[in-house]
Amino acid sequence: MKVMATFDGSAFAESTIPLLLEIARLPDVEFRLVSFASEPHGRARTSRQPMPVAATVMSGASVVVPRPPTPIAETKAQATERTITEVKEYLDEIAARFPSTVEVRTEAHVGNDPGAAIVQWAIAEHPAVIVMATHGRAGLSRALFSATTEQVVRSGVAPVLLVHPEHGSGHAQGSDET
Repeated sequence: MKVMATFDGSAFAESTIPLLLEIARLPDVEFRLVSFASEPHGRARTSRQPMPVAATVMSGASVVVPRPPTPIAETKAQATERTITEVKEYLDEIAARFPSTVEVRTEAHVGNDPGAAIVQWAIAEHPAVIVMATHGRAGLSRALFSATTEQVVRSGVAPVLLVHPEHGSGHAQGSDET
């Protein structure tokens, strides 16, 4: 059974981990821990125009050689690569919590529409279930799901197991029990 679990780097998303570790006890289960980070935005900037360098030529004449501006920010490709590396390391840390007997693969992706990316991934990979965290607020259904969660649930691409942070950790916060 292939289980897809999504993470966005938040403690909220990580509230699914205790449940995932329980599912890991099942026979023939494999996990895909997936994160779809936002594509880096911004512009490469340069520092102030550097002071030109004066060079003396053999004949005694001076020539001013301008220095090219020194970049102080990474390119978009570098930022994307760094983001993927950081997200992959984050997912690998989560994967290390699983028993060594369980197959756990991690995948880091960058894009601007995580809901669509999750749906596309699920279409390609056919998970038995997608595990996601949800706010679980009472009231209107729109308050129940984030836009990403709602998009995945409405797609019908796979069953979605929604975990409320209070329930995923095994603790019922705000309980009146003594």
